[in-house]
Amino acid sequence: MAVMDGEGSVTWITVEYDIGNREWEARCEGRAFRYPLDRCASESTAARKALRERYHSEGLRVKVDRLESHKHHGRDLWDFKARFHVR
Repeated sequence: MAVMDGEGSVTWITVEYDIGNREWEARCEGRAFRYPLDRCASESTAARKALRERYHSEGLRVKVDRLESHKHHGRDLWDFKARFHVR
């Protein structure tokens, strides 16, 4: 769940690359989103898309202000801290 602070909202997104299926799986606020490699070139793009898609499902638009790769667990798993505003 996103937390609000003085600069907007903050949430965590975990992105994993599925080698067998050649796709990214991004987990954002309890939901999972899958993006084929040919439609999404990087882990950071998958994180941004998942955040936007998560709020778009509620009819809201998201502006991502900052996306930081916070921790790298291994070759195919990333955690991102996203700072954003809902419009």
